[in-house]
Amino acid sequence: MKIQALAGAALAPFLGIGAALAQNPVSPENIAVNVSGVETVCTGSDYDARRDTKWRAYTTRFEFAGKAGQYLGEEQVHVSGPGVDMTVRCQGPWVLMKLPKGAYQVGVDVADAGHKDLKVRAPSRVAVSFPNAGGVFRRPQPLSSRAERTATANLNRKILATPNPLVHNPQIKDHYTALAAQYQTEKTTVEQLQQKYRDQLNAFTSLNSQIQDWSEQKRQQYQNQQQTYSVLKTTYEEQSRLNEQQRKDYQTRLSSYETELRTSR
Repeated sequence: MKIQALAGAALAPFLGIGAALAQNPVSPENIAVNVSGVETVCTGSDYDARRDTKWRAYTTRFEFAGKAGQYLGEEQVHVSGPGVDMTVRCQGPWVLMKLPKGAYQVGVDVADAGHKDLKVRAPSRVAVSFPNAGGVFRRPQPLSSRAERTATANLNRKILATPNPLVHNPQIKDHYTALAAQYQTEKTTVEQLQQKYRDQLNAFTSLNSQIQDWSEQKRQQYQNQQQTYSVLKTTYEEQSRLNEQQRKDYQTRLSSYETELRTSR
């Protein structure tokens, strides 16, 4: 029995995919995973992720883009070549792999874009373009110097017209500070849970790659790790929902305060 197939089936319910795709689950973003012996990362969804220097260690990078260069996501990539036969599914627009040097056949499918077959040599950076995908793209028109000065002046007047809450209503300082502190505490809790969730996923993936035989002891270790992973994920999602509710409550109270502040003047 191959552990890789078992790992795919075990991860599928956590990642919210159908049974038909259980063999190729969606890989987590910004976390290196082992896919059929090839270290792989799905990333590129935001500016900070794209600037991360640790991605330079990956020999092959696929970038998926539509018309006018907009990044695309929800792709499946199949790579076959010397000693490699793997498939990965990602949400973000970049797929990074540590492929050995050589020539590979690559098939890609992108949601709402289509299919392409490629011949790729590693190491390389491959831009996969789908010119009929990506929706309407319009570049913003630059402001003239006069329009820019007018816009800046209007913004400055608006800023100066906004009262300082500590000057006009010092009695709400404590309440406002307490709300901000509570929101920050909830945010920190969620970030800590998120890190624990990622650590648990890495431990789960590492255990899967290290097991070479299927003894009863290792089977139990695998099942215990899977159960811990599931419990932590559920806790993380619940805390995320609570944090989002806290954020909405914080914004509602802040808006109410600003309204009261304007009317009191």
